[in-house]
Amino acid sequence: MSVDQHIKEQVELVKKYIEDHFGFHMKDLDRDILNNFFIKIISGSISIKIWVKNFSSNAVLQMGLIEYLREIVSNTNQVLVLGTLGFKSASCAMIRRSLENIIVFLYYKDHPVEFFKKSMPTYRPLKIKDIKDYLQTYPFEMIYNDTFNSNELRSMVKKVISIWDQEYEELSNFIHTTNELYFELINYIDEITPQPDNLEYIRNRIEKMNSIINSFNILFFFNDYKHFSNEEKTLIRLSIENIGLKQKMIEIFGEI
Repeated sequence: MSVDQHIKEQVELVKKYIEDHFGFHMKDLDRDILNNFFIKIISGSISIKIWVKNFSSNAVLQMGLIEYLREIVSNTNQVLVLGTLGFKSASCAMIRRSLENIIVFLYYKDHPVEFFKKSMPTYRPLKIKDIKDYLQTYPFEMIYNDTFNSNELRSMVKKVISIWDQEYEELSNFIHTTNELYFELINYIDEITPQPDNLEYIRNRIEKMNSIINSFNILFFFNDYKHFSNEEKTLIRLSIENIGLKQKMIEIFGEI
């Protein structure tokens, strides 16, 4: 089965699920906008599942670390339902949480002691700034030797983090603003309605998130990525909407 056909089948299954369980009629929304919304979210979710499957068999990663990526898949699937039903603020909160998960995952993979200490009552949470600083100065020489240009890889990480920063700020501003607007319950309930503009907004945020997560994983785990099947690589490439990021990674790795 082709990638496109698999995604189409998943879209129809999700539509039926939402209609059956929530009594929501898809015909009330623009068909093209709704289909694009489903396709982008489902393809992104599947692309992250590919990484989860790969890391699940990786004995090097400490036990429990993969849950950060599993939570991203879960969040994405919830956004699919919440966004369709009109829960824009809740969807944005899920996406922001997923952005946090990917950088924390990348940090803890190199810090098993810190990951263990996380469960201790005296543990102090990591600061996002410290995690980003670590990733931007990452010693790629350690994993790729001289196979790829480490300075270019660090430059790429900085570009992805720049996009991460923009998205995190966008989501945070929206969440904080709507939290004030929704302080009164009746206002919140009135705003929960499926709207094309909301679907487009959430889809755009999901596209950016998918680009960030898949770009990070390719940069830090290219030795894994190059052994993926052609179908898996195709799906991951399609989930990176930023053409500039894809072109630069092709320059560095020779392929993606």
